[in-house]
Amino acid sequence: MHHCRSDLSTRSDDCARCVAQAARILQNLCGGASGGALLLEGCFVEYENTKFLGVANKTLLARVCGTPWGYSSDELTKTSKMVSFVVDANSVPYRAWIGKGSQAVAQCTGDLSASDCNDCLKEANKQLKSLCGITAWGEVHLAKCY
Repeated sequence: MHHCRSDLSTRSDDCARCVAQAARILQNLCGGASGGALLLEGCFVEYENTKFLGVANKTLLARVCGTPWGYSSDELTKTSKMVSFVVDANSVPYRAWIGKGSQAVAQCTGDLSASDCNDCLKEANKQLKSLCGITAWGEVHLAKCY
């Protein structure tokens, strides 16, 4: 399975290049292993010898947090509402919100049901708050969503 960020340009083949690079790296890292996964900046590639397509998986793959930032309570409330708005936009696998000076993006792999996608994104949001706290930015990548 491969999965690209929906904001990558399809005209310039950014997704195809990312997947090809991830496949090469996986081949070098995992050789003849029965399974492997690799997350790059724009895509995720996974292969397994067990069933994983359509299976909900909220395993934490990666997190990246910015430096702590002195938010005012108004900014913190605005940011929390923005992320919650994106996470709660039901039944859409790619969700984005762009506001004045900030943005939020959430996405699920295409093999998840709408309810599994929503559950995954709610868990990602919970992990983001727990792992990154009050930082200028943060990313949480779970096995089936970010």
